[in-house]
Amino acid sequence: MDISITITLVVYNISKKISLDNNKKWGGLFLPEHRDRLQEWLFAQEDVPRPILSADQLDELNHALHRHLMDHRPVTVSFYRDKRIQQLQGILHSCDVQTRVLVVYDSDYEAVHLKLGDVVSITE
Repeated sequence: MDISITITLVVYNISKKISLDNNKKWGGLFLPEHRDRLQEWLFAQEDVPRPILSADQLDELNHALHRHLMDHRPVTVSFYRDKRIQQLQGILHSCDVQTRVLVVYDSDYEAVHLKLGDVVSITE
């Protein structure tokens, strides 16, 4: 077993036993700054790099955008925000090319503004 995997497993096992409410059993093992840094490190392990779409993917996204703006049917928009790929279900309302903003009405019929550069895919 690789040493980095072993260290990761040990840190992960220890961090599972540490809770944010200062578990008495493990609370004295770490300084608060260390515990906070360890939590940040664990959350950072789930970070996703910004996807770079190919020309074909951009063309497919453009066709889906035009098609669903005309249909007004519910779609799922996948977009990149806060180092994660997130999904939003709703109806495409408008797309402003100059400001590069896509307006989607979610299930509560509230307008959600997405940057076109953050949109990864649009599916039914």
